[in-house]
Amino acid sequence: MAQGRNFWWPKVDTVENATWAVKQAFWGAVICASITGIAALLAVFGVAFVKTLGITSWSFLDAGIFAGIAVGLRRHSRIAAWSALLLYVVERVFSIVTSGKFNAPFMSVVFILAFIGGIRGANALHRLKQTPPAEELKRAA
Repeated sequence: MAQGRNFWWPKVDTVENATWAVKQAFWGAVICASITGIAALLAVFGVAFVKTLGITSWSFLDAGIFAGIAVGLRRHSRIAAWSALLLYVVERVFSIVTSGKFNAPFMSVVFILAFIGGIRGANALHRLKQTPPAEELKRAA
């Protein structure tokens, strides 16, 4: 990791920094897919703890969607970046509404900030790749 990078609100002013921000979102989606998949597997085997959280075998669908989002983030897709944030927030709100509890608030903040950083990074990458480098602009003048 480059010195001076801010995990919570990464800079997206260069291709390298923007790529790093999207990579954070990628790993967030991978972790979400993994945890959800493991929890769904435990629910299939009848573990009571995960069933009290409202996790069922249908959660495999969520895990698959997050895995697909991770693939999109690996390709720096802006749609995947927005999808990661929207899906995560909708699932957290659904969890709060159905259980009446806000479980793991710190983890939620970490994932939400990572997904926001992914959106910022993907948008910056798109913009930076369309902008000609400064030396080309100087030569053209």
